[in-house]
Amino acid sequence: MGEKIHALRLYLGLSLQAFGESLGYTGRHISRFEKNVFSPDERVIQKICDVFHVDPSYFTGEMSVGQAVQKVE
Repeated sequence: MGEKIHALRLYLGLSLQAFGESLGYTGRHISRFEKNVFSPDERVIQKICDVFHVDPSYFTGEMSVGQAVQKVE
């Protein structure tokens, strides 16, 4: 899961701090998710999907980050 969050953050061009603040977490918290120190629960994954317009299938399947992020105008 950490690799998916890391790839998404990089794809979006966000720092740990900016990504975390968008979700109500610290950059350090996001770093721990990315390093698999602990796993985000379903609520965190849903929030990531909602805030960044990501298809939830990205976290459960083989969908690429480019396919998963929906362009919002």
